[in-house]
Amino acid sequence: MPQRSYKLRAYLTSEQTAAVERWSHHLRWVWNHSLRRRSLAYRRRQESVSAVDVSRALTKLKRLPRYAWVAEVPATCITQRLRDQGITRHCTKHNYLVKDPARLGDVIHEAFHIATSGRPGPVVIDIPKDVQVATARYTRPGPIQHKTYRPALKADRDQIEQLVDMLAAAERPVLYTGGGVINAGPGASQLLRELVKITGAPVTSTLMGLGAYPASGEAWLGMLGMHGTYEANMAMNQADLVVAIGSRFDDRVTGRLDAFSPN
Repeated sequence: MPQRSYKLRAYLTSEQTAAVERWSHHLRWVWNHSLRRRSLAYRRRQESVSAVDVSRALTKLKRLPRYAWVAEVPATCITQRLRDQGITRHCTKHNYLVKDPARLGDVIHEAFHIATSGRPGPVVIDIPKDVQVATARYTRPGPIQHKTYRPALKADRDQIEQLVDMLAAAERPVLYTGGGVINAGPGASQLLRELVKITGAPVTSTLMGLGAYPASGEAWLGMLGMHGTYEANMAMNQADLVVAIGSRFDDRVTGRLDAFSPN
């Protein structure tokens, strides 16, 4: 297993929410400029309400690999404060509460693996204060084998054949792309262009997916949603087949669900 090196950057801010905002903007810059770089953010929480601040930042950064370390009160006092696991569970790919200092190294390695493999997503590590200041022997972990985390890296062949048949039968197909194409790297963008060339289907995109297909392309409709183009929204409304690639149907795109792409 190749060894990775990570750069740790520290930011000092005078207010909790500003620290989280600074962290989120830095992670967007890092991920958008280089798929090979990773950023590790560490912020010591002095008040339990800052767990809510972390949760707000994570909801703004869907599908980006990032890691938040939150250090709070001792493990024996956690029940007296807000539980980070419960607060961040709805907006994270996985989260940890480390109670044993000896497990901290394994947890951190596993968190990086989960955040960057499969579909990228946020992972939160909650480190109580007593675990943070304790000492433990570090041992380099072997190949990571999570009990339940088994990301699907290959598509189902039967589903692909079904999609091909649906594309061939559709009269007004639309390719709806998103930030997942960007996160997958340049190869995914090239495959998207080949798919458009083969099928002839028009392409629209979310804000996070801009750039995956060139705006100068003949099949480009523009960005979709409440801030998108008239052509893209009308094409989605009249489409008889919508193929979503690396995107999620958020409310800025769908609007009223009962009126979105009725066909």
